[in-house]
Amino acid sequence: LQGYADRYPHQLSGGQQQRVAIARSLAYSPDLLLLDEPFSNIDTQVRHELISEIRKIFKAQGVTAIFVTHSREEAFAFADKMAVMNHGVIEQYGTASELYYQPSSKFVADFLGGGSYLAATRISDTEYETHIGVVEASAQQEIQMQSACSLLLRPQHVQIQSDEDSAVTVLEQHFMGDHCRYVIDANGDRLLAIASQPLHIGERVAVKI
Repeated sequence: LQGYADRYPHQLSGGQQQRVAIARSLAYSPDLLLLDEPFSNIDTQVRHELISEIRKIFKAQGVTAIFVTHSREEAFAFADKMAVMNHGVIEQYGTASELYYQPSSKFVADFLGGGSYLAATRISDTEYETHIGVVEASAQQEIQMQSACSLLLRPQHVQIQSDEDSAVTVLEQHFMGDHCRYVIDANGDRLLAIASQPLHIGERVAVKI
């Protein structure tokens, strides 16, 4: 912020004001900082830069920060450990990867990103029978053999490609910038999926989980 010393706060951009606020808080060499929605009024590009910049500063200074946010993208980018709260109670605590891929509840699974649920029956330690075939998965809870359950499938777990002989069809296409996300009809189940090639609504596709 060199060259901005004579400006009033309202003459600074949101990103500049946030940098000043963080610098002031670090001036006292705190052991712990509470950041409550610190990037809520900052545009996306500046937000990403600030998160990376501030995280590096905290690491270098050895400062522990509690970062409160409703944005899972911010939490994933900022946190070493995450806690998902539901009505003031911690639902699950762990690394971002643990919470995303091994959620302890449907609330955590839904809160941290899109996914699909597929009805299944456990037939072995790692295999589950579904109406679209046998799927390998790991259980986060004790599930008895031959018991009914639901499998959480993240979009990246469901890969599709064009196949005229398949009964599975593309229902929706959503352009996400660096990839396309699809909604497919798999024997009555709506599943989120990704594809390495462009697909069209109504196109028949093969599914790999």
